[in-house]
Amino acid sequence: MKSETKSTQANCAQVHDWAAENRLLRKELRAREKRVEELEALASSLNKQLFEKIDQINDMMQKLMAFMTGDGAVNLSESLRHSIAAEVSAEFEAREQKLKVAYAHEREKLDSDFKARLAAMQNELNRVKGLPIGDNPTSI
Repeated sequence: MKSETKSTQANCAQVHDWAAENRLLRKELRAREKRVEELEALASSLNKQLFEKIDQINDMMQKLMAFMTGDGAVNLSESLRHSIAAEVSAEFEAREQKLKVAYAHEREKLDSDFKARLAAMQNELNRVKGLPIGDNPTSI
């Protein structure tokens, strides 16, 4: 009987250990299932945000294409509008400055050519009149 009692007690202890281990494993399983649910919710939220961003990028690309091709009205942010206006203005001013320099150079060249031709004509006129070359009695 003693051996039966000992084996029964051993079996009972083993069953209690298994029950405790089972409870612990179930608790871990519930914690992991909860974590999986949290991660699935996070993944769903991130997917939703990603699709929203993709839609925004798609919308911006369509607006950019419309802007570049001149098809349709485009609403630009105020800062972007100012930035574009500043760049266009700077480019215009740079081109204007280059044109002014080129114009001044061309004008100087034409003025110099005109003065050289005028001096040559004056010398020819002086030669015809019999005056010494380089002598200019009258100013034009």
